[in-house]
Amino acid sequence: MLARQADVVRSSWRRCQSEFNLDPTSVPIERVCDHEITERRSQLEELLKEASTIIARARALARINDHVLLISCSNGIVLDCFADTPAAEELKLSGLDRGSVWNERIAGTNGIGTALSARQAITIQGRAHFAGRFQHLSCSAAPIFASDGKPIATVDMSTNASVAGLSETFACHLVDRIAAEISFSQFRIQHRNDCVLTLSRGPQPEVLASRALLAVDETGAIQGATNEALSVLGASTIDAIKAKSIEEIWNVSIGDLRPLVGRSMRLTTAAPAKIFATTFSPWKSRFFLSKGATQSHGKSMPQSRDLDGIAGADPDMIRNIAVCRRTIDKELPLLILGETGVGKDTLARSIHAESKRALKPYIAINCAAVPETLLASELFGYEPGTFTDGDKNGRIGKIVAANGGTLLLDEIGDMPLELQAHFLRVLEDRTVIPLGSAREIPVNIKLICATHRNLPAMVSAGQFRADLFYRIQGIQVTLPPLRERRDFDQLVEQMSREEAGTELSDIMTRDVIDVLRRYSWPGNIRELRNVIRFLASIGSDFAGSVDCLPEPLRQFLGPGTAIQLRQTGQGLNASLSGDAFLPQVVDLAERQRIIEALALAHWNVTAAARILGISRATLHRKILKFRIVSPNNNV
Repeated sequence: MLARQADVVRSSWRRCQSEFNLDPTSVPIERVCDHEITERRSQLEELLKEASTIIARARALARINDHVLLISCSNGIVLDCFADTPAAEELKLSGLDRGSVWNERIAGTNGIGTALSARQAITIQGRAHFAGRFQHLSCSAAPIFASDGKPIATVDMSTNASVAGLSETFACHLVDRIAAEISFSQFRIQHRNDCVLTLSRGPQPEVLASRALLAVDETGAIQGATNEALSVLGASTIDAIKAKSIEEIWNVSIGDLRPLVGRSMRLTTAAPAKIFATTFSPWKSRFFLSKGATQSHGKSMPQSRDLDGIAGADPDMIRNIAVCRRTIDKELPLLILGETGVGKDTLARSIHAESKRALKPYIAINCAAVPETLLASELFGYEPGTFTDGDKNGRIGKIVAANGGTLLLDEIGDMPLELQAHFLRVLEDRTVIPLGSAREIPVNIKLICATHRNLPAMVSAGQFRADLFYRIQGIQVTLPPLRERRDFDQLVEQMSREEAGTELSDIMTRDVIDVLRRYSWPGNIRELRNVIRFLASIGSDFAGSVDCLPEPLRQFLGPGTAIQLRQTGQGLNASLSGDAFLPQVVDLAERQRIIEALALAHWNVTAAARILGISRATLHRKILKFRIVSPNNNV
């Protein structure tokens, strides 16, 4: 691996010299304006949301303290920066901050730009940087891929080369795993209505084979594939297999996949190579559950992410959904109230999908996530020349973009008072005036607003306009917190099928289920889904005590409590989705890196420790911890 990276660095240096004509002594730190950052962030909104969750967990689990973590777009522009220690904050001065441009053409050989060019994880350390001003850095980066196999973003982890706490090889592997988690999540989001298969060359998917994902629709036609899946299939591009039926390739139908959830099946091909497939349950259960399918509770299993699936079996939710369905095509605005994580955005999307506006745009904007100074331009748009650092062609606002469809204003309680007055005029006149313009643009939208705040109390305190409150309160529903829902067991059962493609009893014991029932769930359904993903990912490799449970649950139980988790035999990669970057993933990544280093050093511990950048004593402790045995039994 180190040799391959050296080749990548040499190729990058040649590009910098011969193609880009860069001078290593005068490479600038280039930044883009705030408007461009906001525009690019809006294009990757779902990705950034998932990435922030995964990165936050990875930082905590891997004890990444003096590193700054970055998410950049496919042009190498940093869109998110994670740094919360003084040492990490200082790194921002070197350009490791939001808005900085790190593509090779601008910054020379570097982690982000070179990872994008090479389409692989890479560590650029010290003098491997082309520009002298960056040679004090150690930067590990990995590309994040879309379902068409093209890189759409990168994750980077950087620090001062002189104080790097993680070995070069482990840092590279860590960002590669983070990027893989994000790529997996994006694949499932993009193919939320498809059936997702994991391809491998053995009956049990291996760690790296979990990246070989194939999406097929309900007719069996291929809709997407990762680069790893293309490699398994012997295809160079997605175009070579897209829209082909799996029946053409393997002589299997979509019906043959129904009993395959959580288990592997060998696929018949003309080639001698063996290919096995494992089915992950799609987000919509239509592929695997008929309308008459039943749960262990004797109730029909509702389809997830449609209105009936959202309602579940909770009486309050059933009443809420009944109200939404009766008024779904009315012109009245809808106000959704509820705590963070109860599913307000999910409900809004489902209402749009089942309305007469379903084929029109669905536009969502989080009023709390956009800086106050930019929110007006995001909502209303602006004319060319309005801002010196804005788009020279102007910009269409979210309200106009939603014309004919649905506009969700999430966290409307965080909208500034001044902006509330302008938005109220839009609702009353049904027209939008872009910033810097006098022309009125007529709009026709279904307005849905959502917030976790107490709007009546904010009105009384003068923090929210009363006239706007009553204007958006045409229909109001309040989603109950998870702790108050009376269908908790059904929700857990449903999520087990959605996230793990298996029965609840296959991924957790009765003791664990009891803990879930008693926990307060401050993060509500979002938190529960993440925990289900976690439990589904544990498998037999890491079954054990309460130490394997997420931190909030361990704190809830208190010290000294032990819960044994059932060994399912599905392995760590039974489910790699969303927030599944868990302690076990980090440990497994480290174990694999140690084995690679030992193999490279011909199982010489001293040499392997040198490769990993750790002491011989530390390596011996890790060998014992991970129960690594030399093939010669001499380690």
